[in-house]
Amino acid sequence: MIKILFLALIVGSQVFVLSSCQNKNISKKNEMLAGIEELHRKDKEASKSQDFGALLSLWTDDGVLLLPGQAPIRGIEDLKQYMERHRETSQSYEILEYTHDFQEIQIIGEWAFEWGFYTASARIKETGKVFHERGKLFRVLKRQPDGTWKVARSIGHPDPIRENPKTES
Repeated sequence: MIKILFLALIVGSQVFVLSSCQNKNISKKNEMLAGIEELHRKDKEASKSQDFGALLSLWTDDGVLLLPGQAPIRGIEDLKQYMERHRETSQSYEILEYTHDFQEIQIIGEWAFEWGFYTASARIKETGKVFHERGKLFRVLKRQPDGTWKVARSIGHPDPIRENPKTES
């Protein structure tokens, strides 16, 4: 009888330990997902307001951006130059909408992989014409020592831009 009670106590404590570890892992994963969602929120906000400094701050120092028809944009200095060039052309339009729709996020240690779609709408200031873009996005994220996430690698592929036949005022 004592052996059975002792065995039950050992099994029960192991189940408790495993359950505690599983709960801790779920809590850690939820914390990481919340951090990634915060990155998404900052990305959408900075993109919509065309805040290129805020966008640049979301990248790791060794970040790589791959876009169709362009050489890889490597490292924070190249990303900064790319965004500066984009800032010049962005003065001619207003961002009306910018959203992500990530279909999958996988976290492996301090790294995360995500893929999905983005949509954007912009109005040319001079003419009032509205353009819409939808594209595919794949990103590798790196968790920082402070627990935040940054983009380490990104590849985007926009679908062809379509002009909206209705002009918004």
